[in-house]
Amino acid sequence: MIIFLGTGSDPIAYSTTFEFTVPEYVGNDVGKEVWYYVLAKVYVPPSLSGEHFYFVASADDSVQNVKLNGISKAGSGSSVNINLGTVSSRYYHLLEFEFVDVGGGGSLYFHVATATGEYAWLSRFRVYVPDYSDTEYKYTVKTRTYFPGDDFFLGGYADDFIDDVYVDVGLMWQDWMWDMGPTYGAIYAWGDGFMYPLGWQYGWRNITFTFGEIWGGGLLDFQHISKSQQPSRIGSPKFWTKVSATEASPYLKIYEAKALTGSNWTSDPGTSMRNIATTVRVLANTTDTNIFYPAPQEAQVSLTLYNLSTLYPTWSYQDIGVVVNLTYTYFIEGSVTYGMPIWFHSYSVEVKMAEQDYMLYMPCPSLVFYNQTQTSFISTEWKVVLAFASTALGKLMGQILGGGIVGWIAGSATGIYTGYRINQQISMAEGQVLNWTQECMGPSTSRNFTMNAFKTTKDQVPLSPVVGSVCSAFVFHILPMESNHCGLISINLKGYLYLPFFYKNPETEYGTWLPIKIEIHTMFSVFTQ
Repeated sequence: MIIFLGTGSDPIAYSTTFEFTVPEYVGNDVGKEVWYYVLAKVYVPPSLSGEHFYFVASADDSVQNVKLNGISKAGSGSSVNINLGTVSSRYYHLLEFEFVDVGGGGSLYFHVATATGEYAWLSRFRVYVPDYSDTEYKYTVKTRTYFPGDDFFLGGYADDFIDDVYVDVGLMWQDWMWDMGPTYGAIYAWGDGFMYPLGWQYGWRNITFTFGEIWGGGLLDFQHISKSQQPSRIGSPKFWTKVSATEASPYLKIYEAKALTGSNWTSDPGTSMRNIATTVRVLANTTDTNIFYPAPQEAQVSLTLYNLSTLYPTWSYQDIGVVVNLTYTYFIEGSVTYGMPIWFHSYSVEVKMAEQDYMLYMPCPSLVFYNQTQTSFISTEWKVVLAFASTALGKLMGQILGGGIVGWIAGSATGIYTGYRINQQISMAEGQVLNWTQECMGPSTSRNFTMNAFKTTKDQVPLSPVVGSVCSAFVFHILPMESNHCGLISINLKGYLYLPFFYKNPETEYGTWLPIKIEIHTMFSVFTQ
């Protein structure tokens, strides 16, 4: 549990009141007595130093066990006015109590103020929901909040979700940012939390939203965050990644597998350095040394999404770049694996989008590279024309395309950036040809892309050095259609990584490749305005 007590600067935005409304219970929950545990971060401004403060609350059915900074305060019931004594200014204090509801349909309202009605500032809230039901319930949360003028976010954690964010009576964001709609389902209990943009806010506002809880105990923790004065609390975009690497041959064993993921998020939304990258690295060897020479080797497959944004304007086309990178990171110098490249066959790159009320769709075709005539085409002539150590792809075929696509991916290659706890460098070969990518048609919210198998070298001449890294890339279009919605974009890469092994007793071939099944699945939240 996070302890709120301590010193700190004045809150940027602060609330004065908090409301929590419980829906009617249904089924076997009717008549249950449920105890909700509530905490609030309280701050007294210097102008009110030395004043006596009171915890004022009304509840259906009751408030119990009130504490300030861990010290119990006398008083309980459906309507309380508890003397908290003198509360020090310029300190954060922890207010905690239990809200009891019987049968559902109850509500809680509270504030902390002096006898003359001067409010203390409430800057953060937390509500625990006990494990009393497997039924989904939606609670209404409301704060009366003062904003000093800035771009603000509603940020925090929720098990399971929040929904329908309002500023005063205006709907700010509809839907749930982790929901892929009825077809693709939802993700519950994101550990990274939520971050809903509220835009520029000045003066007093009522912030209202829905807190949804299902499958046992729940948790809500939230605060209002200033974009300019508290950027570290906003951080990188919220995203979800799942990685798997499994042997696809009985002759191969994975001895170690690691997954690295992170994001590089610049302040300028117009730059392509906004990306999310995930890398899976495997160390493997043969299980049968009677057939194959032992050859421990390590390789990595990376998926990077470029030119991202969490906030998209409606009826404005957006391009998102997808790069798949294959790198041979370790092999035995002088071994018989020299001259046999590793290769990767991506049989599916599935792109799906949230589909609430047609929030987003992908135009046809979605694999788009533009030249100056705005002609859509697929070409096998895409090349790396500016490639240096630790920098890849640079500009894609700027001369051939007449400069139309220059800059969309002007950053480090997949997995090759200084991101969240990641620092990798891989050298790319200048003039390297990108592999052909083909779009498979699908519904307006889903597409599947396939890539030609690509290898770390073109030939198989024995004992010739292998090229260390290759990649393939494409761009897909999205078009936001409805404002005030939030949801997900999902990219799921599936393929086989083939590692080379030489036969001990070759008949017609030097050796063969043994496969590892790789899957990298990334989802990130988007808002359409």
